Amino acid sequence: MDLHKDYNIQFSETFSIHLDLIRAISAQLIVISHGLEGYLNIQKLHSAGASGLTFLFLISGILIAYSTFTKMNNELYSFKQFFISRFSRIYSLFLLILGIVTLIDTYQFVIVLKNPPFNYNLPTFFFNLLLLNDSALGYSFFGSSGQLWTLPIFWWTYLVFGWLILGKRSTSKKYLYFFILALFCLILISVIFGYQFQKKITSIIIWILGVFFSYSLNKLNKYIQKKTPNTDKNNKSKIRRRLLNFISLFISIVLFISSLFILSSHHNAFAIDFSLLLGASFCFFLIFSQYTQIKYPKMIKKIIRFMASYSFTLYLLHVSIFFFYKLFINEMNNVLLFLLIFIIINILSILVASFSEMQASKIKKLFLKKFS
Repeated sequence: MDLHKDYNIQFSETFSIHLDLIRAISAQLIVISHGLEGYLNIQKLHSAGASGLTFLFLISGILIAYSTFTKMNNELYSFKQFFISRFSRIYSLFLLILGIVTLIDTYQFVIVLKNPPFNYNLPTFFFNLLLLNDSALGYSFFGSSGQLWTLPIFWWTYLVFGWLILGKRSTSKKYLYFFILALFCLILISVIFGYQFQKKITSIIIWILGVFFSYSLNKLNKYIQKKTPNTDKNNKSKIRRRLLNFISLFISIVLFISSLFILSSHHNAFAIDFSLLLGASFCFFLIFSQYTQIKYPKMIKKIIRFMASYSFTLYLLHVSIFFFYKLFINEMNNVLLFLLIFIIINILSILVASFSEMQASKIKKLFLKKFS
């Protein structure tokens, strides 16, 4: 497929900072909302936490498309390199998280409570290991790791997308290309028709919106370069860019307010109409970010990038830690317990990410060297 043709846009520094900022905030919001619900029985931030997951799927679609379309300009880039990149980023972290969850749950379910739940068994562990959990096959997430229902959606959507546009570079046999594509699609469909059906449908649509935005932004950038040359001496160019910034920011605000009205009407943060408006609002905000220059202090940028660097680990780990500390819920004030656990979860996530998520590029290089 020629989706990558003439794809040469580079995200601006402001764009990248805002992307990292929303990613970091989204992960923290998910953790806070789950913590408030579990320890303080406060539901007010549930929609904010759900919206955080929407942003994570949208950002994932934007970055996967950007990375893939950019690398496709190299004719040697194929599905193998794409798979290794996704494996290094997602699966290596998942294996580490699954190991940690197994240790935590063994202690709390087997040693302390002596009453393992129905989803703490070898078959469930096996299907989680294959990222086929919470699918039509009937096996749920493993142990206390309730957040793992999203991971098969991320993983199999990646593989469908990657093979769809890169598969023909990996094989010249049409029947093999379509067979593998059909297999990946069948598995993804099986995952969709399992637990959390509506949320999964919404998440995939939002992910596709991210891909579409990444592709469209390149087209918009080419149009702007053609119509408004980037020269400081060109006053007409400056006016057009400022007009674009104003229109993008205005539309973003209007869409965001509209999404809040829709949310207030049916209170479903995973409804497709609300998620699409919220996602579109963020996309127009990113257009504003791409063509404006906001100079943040170096320290602020470092903090934002650092918090974003362990955001996915934080998301995958936090639920099991919350479950574990519920064993001590009667021994401490709930507010203090929540604050303590929130800090502990962030510290543990940083430690785990330092061996996985933060090292994804190094892990990828090792695999590429081994399988090149």
